[in-house]
Amino acid sequence: MNLDFIETPNQAILACARSYLLSAELIEKQDAQLELGAILCSSFSIELLLKSLLSNSSPQNIKKIEDNSFIYNGISHKTEYGHNYIELFKKLTPTHSSYLSNIFNLENEPESLESILESYDGTFIKWRYGYEKMNKSINVTKLLLLNRKLYDAISNLEVEYKLRA
Repeated sequence: MNLDFIETPNQAILACARSYLLSAELIEKQDAQLELGAILCSSFSIELLLKSLLSNSSPQNIKKIEDNSFIYNGISHKTEYGHNYIELFKKLTPTHSSYLSNIFNLENEPESLESILESYDGTFIKWRYGYEKMNKSINVTKLLLLNRKLYDAISNLEVEYKLRA
Protein backbone atom coordinates (compact mmCIF):
# COMPACT_ATOMS: atom_id res chain seq x y z
CA MET A 1 0.00 0.00 0.00
CA ASN A 2 1.38 3.37 -1.00
CA LEU A 3 0.42 5.90 1.67
CA ASP A 4 1.53 9.48 1.92
CA PHE A 5 3.26 10.53 5.13
CA ILE A 6 0.19 12.44 6.28
CA GLU A 7 -1.93 9.27 5.95
CA THR A 8 -0.03 7.30 8.58
CA PRO A 9 -1.78 7.05 11.96
CA ASN A 10 -1.25 9.73 14.56
CA GLN A 11 1.31 8.05 16.81
CA ALA A 12 0.22 9.70 20.07
CA ILE A 13 -3.39 8.64 19.60
CA LEU A 14 -2.36 5.17 18.38
CA ALA A 15 -0.20 4.66 21.49
CA CYS A 16 -3.10 5.65 23.73
CA ALA A 17 -5.43 3.27 21.87
CA ARG A 18 -2.89 0.48 22.38
CA SER A 19 -2.80 1.15 26.13
CA TYR A 20 -6.58 0.86 26.37
CA LEU A 21 -6.56 -2.31 24.23
CA LEU A 22 -3.91 -3.97 26.41
CA SER A 23 -5.81 -2.93 29.53
CA ALA A 24 -9.04 -4.43 28.16
CA GLU A 25 -7.30 -7.70 27.27
CA LEU A 26 -5.64 -7.89 30.69
CA ILE A 27 -8.89 -7.15 32.54
CA GLU A 28 -10.80 -9.75 30.54
CA LYS A 29 -8.18 -12.45 31.23
CA GLN A 30 -8.05 -11.69 34.96
CA ASP A 31 -11.66 -11.74 36.08
CA ALA A 32 -14.98 -11.97 34.26
CA GLN A 33 -16.55 -9.87 37.02
CA LEU A 34 -14.50 -6.93 35.76
CA GLU A 35 -16.20 -7.13 32.36
CA LEU A 36 -17.39 -3.51 32.48
CA GLY A 37 -13.78 -2.29 32.62
CA ALA A 38 -12.90 -4.43 29.60
CA ILE A 39 -15.90 -3.10 27.67
CA LEU A 40 -15.07 0.53 28.41
CA CYS A 41 -11.35 0.20 27.68
CA SER A 42 -11.95 -1.71 24.46
CA SER A 43 -14.72 0.58 23.22
CA PHE A 44 -12.61 3.67 23.86
CA SER A 45 -9.62 2.04 22.19
CA ILE A 46 -11.64 1.39 19.01
CA GLU A 47 -12.74 5.03 18.99
CA LEU A 48 -9.14 6.20 19.35
CA LEU A 49 -7.95 3.85 16.61
CA LEU A 50 -10.34 5.43 14.14
CA LYS A 51 -9.38 8.88 15.39
CA SER A 52 -5.69 8.05 14.90
CA LEU A 53 -6.43 7.88 11.18
CA LEU A 54 -8.61 10.99 11.22
CA SER A 55 -6.18 13.23 13.08
CA ASN A 56 -4.59 15.84 10.90
CA SER A 57 -1.02 15.63 12.14
CA SER A 58 1.51 17.99 10.70
CA PRO A 59 4.50 16.15 9.20
CA GLN A 60 6.89 18.52 11.00
CA ASN A 61 5.56 17.13 14.30
CA ILE A 62 6.60 13.58 13.45
CA LYS A 63 10.31 12.88 13.73
CA LYS A 64 12.28 9.87 12.57
CA ILE A 65 14.67 8.65 15.27
CA GLU A 66 17.83 6.54 15.17
CA ASP A 67 16.19 3.11 15.06
CA ASN A 68 14.09 4.19 12.03
CA SER A 69 10.94 4.47 14.13
CA PHE A 70 8.96 7.66 14.58
CA ILE A 71 7.95 9.81 17.52
CA TYR A 72 5.13 12.32 17.63
CA ASN A 73 5.63 15.69 19.28
CA GLY A 74 1.94 16.12 20.07
CA ILE A 75 1.71 19.75 18.99
CA SER A 76 -0.80 21.14 16.53
CA HIS A 77 -3.15 18.38 15.51
CA LYS A 78 -6.89 18.21 15.04
CA THR A 79 -8.85 15.21 16.26
CA GLU A 80 -12.46 14.35 15.47
CA TYR A 81 -14.93 14.29 18.35
CA GLY A 82 -17.62 11.76 19.14
CA HIS A 83 -18.06 8.17 20.26
CA ASN A 84 -19.90 6.75 17.23
CA TYR A 85 -17.75 4.33 15.27
CA ILE A 86 -19.77 4.40 12.08
CA GLU A 87 -19.65 8.21 11.87
CA LEU A 88 -15.89 8.15 12.42
CA PHE A 89 -15.46 5.34 9.88
CA LYS A 90 -17.41 7.29 7.24
CA LYS A 91 -15.03 10.24 7.70
CA LEU A 92 -11.96 8.14 6.85
CA THR A 93 -10.26 8.66 3.53
CA PRO A 94 -11.31 6.17 0.84
CA THR A 95 -7.81 4.69 1.08
CA HIS A 96 -8.15 4.02 4.81
CA SER A 97 -11.73 2.75 4.75
CA SER A 98 -11.09 0.35 1.87
CA TYR A 99 -7.84 -0.84 3.50
CA LEU A 100 -9.63 -1.66 6.76
CA SER A 101 -12.64 -3.20 5.00
CA ASN A 102 -10.36 -5.39 2.88
CA ILE A 103 -8.51 -6.63 5.98
CA PHE A 104 -11.80 -7.89 7.40
CA ASN A 105 -12.97 -9.36 4.08
CA LEU A 106 -9.68 -11.22 3.61
CA GLU A 107 -10.20 -12.97 6.94
CA ASN A 108 -13.52 -14.42 5.74
CA GLU A 109 -15.57 -12.56 8.31
CA PRO A 110 -19.28 -13.37 8.00
CA GLU A 111 -20.05 -9.65 8.46
CA SER A 112 -18.56 -6.56 6.87
CA LEU A 113 -16.46 -4.23 8.98
CA GLU A 114 -19.12 -1.54 8.66
CA SER A 115 -21.85 -3.85 10.00
CA ILE A 116 -19.63 -4.91 12.92
CA LEU A 117 -18.82 -1.28 13.72
CA GLU A 118 -22.50 -0.43 13.46
CA SER A 119 -23.44 -3.23 15.87
CA TYR A 120 -21.05 -1.77 18.47
CA ASP A 121 -21.75 1.89 17.63
CA GLY A 122 -21.94 4.04 20.75
CA THR A 123 -20.72 1.25 23.05
CA PHE A 124 -18.75 3.66 25.21
CA ILE A 125 -21.83 5.89 25.70
CA LYS A 126 -24.11 2.94 26.41
CA TRP A 127 -21.80 1.28 28.93
CA ARG A 128 -19.90 4.06 30.71
CA TYR A 129 -22.57 4.15 33.42
CA GLY A 130 -23.13 0.41 33.55
CA TYR A 131 -25.52 0.60 36.46
CA GLU A 132 -28.08 2.73 34.58
CA LYS A 133 -29.59 0.00 32.42
CA MET A 134 -29.59 -3.50 33.78
CA ASN A 135 -30.83 -5.43 30.73
CA LYS A 136 -27.96 -4.72 28.34
CA SER A 137 -25.98 -7.45 26.67
CA ILE A 138 -22.77 -7.37 24.69
CA ASN A 139 -20.40 -9.94 23.22
CA VAL A 140 -17.18 -8.87 24.94
CA THR A 141 -15.06 -11.48 23.16
CA LYS A 142 -16.18 -10.18 19.77
CA LEU A 143 -15.61 -6.57 20.88
CA LEU A 144 -12.05 -7.38 21.95
CA LEU A 145 -11.43 -9.26 18.70
CA LEU A 146 -12.65 -6.26 16.70
CA ASN A 147 -10.39 -4.02 18.77
CA ARG A 148 -7.32 -6.25 18.25
CA LYS A 149 -7.90 -6.60 14.49
CA LEU A 150 -8.32 -2.86 14.02
CA TYR A 151 -5.22 -2.13 16.09
CA ASP A 152 -3.12 -4.64 14.14
CA ALA A 153 -4.36 -3.30 10.80
CA ILE A 154 -3.82 0.35 11.69
CA SER A 155 -0.45 -0.17 13.33
CA ASN A 156 0.64 -2.04 10.18
CA LEU A 157 0.10 1.16 8.21
CA GLU A 158 3.03 2.61 10.15
CA VAL A 159 5.09 -0.55 9.62
CA GLU A 160 4.51 -0.32 5.88
CA TYR A 161 5.61 3.30 5.94
CA LYS A 162 8.79 2.39 7.83
CA LEU A 163 9.59 -0.29 5.29
CA ARG A 164 9.31 2.22 2.43
CA ALA A 165 11.25 5.00 4.19
